Amino acid sequence: VAPPLALDAMPAGAPASPTKGAPAAGAHEPPRVLHEGSPSWLAWFGSYALSALLVVGGVAAAIVLYAKWGSKYPWAPAFGAALVVGGAGLWLVTTFRRRSMRVRITNQTIDIERGLFGRSITTIQLWRVRDVDFSQSFFERLGGIARITILSHDAETPELVLRGVPGSKQMFLELRDAVALSRQGRNVIGVVD
Repeated sequence: VAPPLALDAMPAGAPASPTKGAPAAGAHEPPRVLHEGSPSWLAWFGSYALSALLVVGGVAAAIVLYAKWGSKYPWAPAFGAALVVGGAGLWLVTTFRRRSMRVRITNQTIDIERGLFGRSITTIQLWRVRDVDFSQSFFERLGGIARITILSHDAETPELVLRGVPGSKQMFLELRDAVALSRQGRNVIGVVD
């Protein structure tokens, strides 16, 4: 009778031990990123359009007021300059708000990172999510973006609306399926309050 071979001296092609190198039954799927990035500027198109109108209107008002009353009232173009400053300020605030937010959606969590100078991160575990809704207005559909509304059992963020995410229905379906698998992996059945 030949002595048993040591595990590391096993001949090539021989089956390995089921416990060495094989994933355990029921092991969790590794994190897979479904979406990562800042919301699209198209989600704030109204604010950007208003800021452009204020700047153009302010320049036009300053020119007209200077031509009409500039000699009599030298401060008259200041009204137009105030509109330009207001429009530029609105553009900057909108851009900073949009760029200071990053969304990372994986098959396990949704992470919202906010802040340019300071930083705060909100995380929602997918197994806590109750419902995921996808919606697109006509203009969002033209721009290729969408809104995803997430209802969860998270105490801090029971409702989360993600604006300006890519309008891919495929990404939404992957998120919905990831929620179902995550709830199933945690044995969360039905609605839990």
